[in-house]
Amino acid sequence: MPTLQNSKPYPESTALLAHHASSPPLEHSMTLKPSQIQAILQAKQEDFTRFDQRSLTLLMQYRSALMNLVERSSQLLDSPQQLMLSIGDYGATPLESWAGTNHGVLPCNLKWNSREQSLIWVQKKLAGVTTFAVDGSQIFPGKDLSIPVALVQIGWFENPHSKSGEYEKDIDVDVMTPSDLKASNSGEPVDRRVNFRRLEMEIDRLVQYIEAHAQDVAQGKSYLVFFDGSLLATFAKDFEFKLRQGYVGCFV
Repeated sequence: MPTLQNSKPYPESTALLAHHASSPPLEHSMTLKPSQIQAILQAKQEDFTRFDQRSLTLLMQYRSALMNLVERSSQLLDSPQQLMLSIGDYGATPLESWAGTNHGVLPCNLKWNSREQSLIWVQKKLAGVTTFAVDGSQIFPGKDLSIPVALVQIGWFENPHSKSGEYEKDIDVDVMTPSDLKASNSGEPVDRRVNFRRLEMEIDRLVQYIEAHAQDVAQGKSYLVFFDGSLLATFAKDFEFKLRQGYVGCFV
């Protein structure tokens, strides 16, 4: 995949990188006092304890919900209609049957004596299957430029896994202006909008690809699409309303 670290969209970038490279490392310009850090950590120990307890409580809730799920019958879990009647809107559909699982674990029963054997297995499974993956990177606005500007780039890789070995790689780029960033002097974080734009471009490209090959899929051709990220945007729950709605729009 192409990366932004190797690109130089502006002449100023070279000078800025040279400046940072010549700056002395933190450990050479500042002396840390371990005793002072230890005293601060001890004084704030209660904060860490509370955080750990909240995390443990959440973990126990997840474990309890999982056990409640696996105790249900496979007939119920394999029927979306029955599952809806039983627990309401469950948010997702099981991809595989629960019949024969061990507490929700479905063993693959695959064993190889060497890495070469595993690669041969993968090659057989993917032969004739076209895979498509998208990933992105970004350059956030910096304080070195008076005008807020950001760069977002996505790259994709399509591999038909044919005998010819042909594949396709390409990129798409967007430059975010102050208007796109909705930057102001209020100090609101603009990095969130850059991250969202990257995700938006990644998903848009995946959707374009899926729609473009819908007829091929209907005719029996096999495709496998990869998205490098979470489809549950729980991280956005504390964002401003419009940005939260943007994430919902991407995933729904």
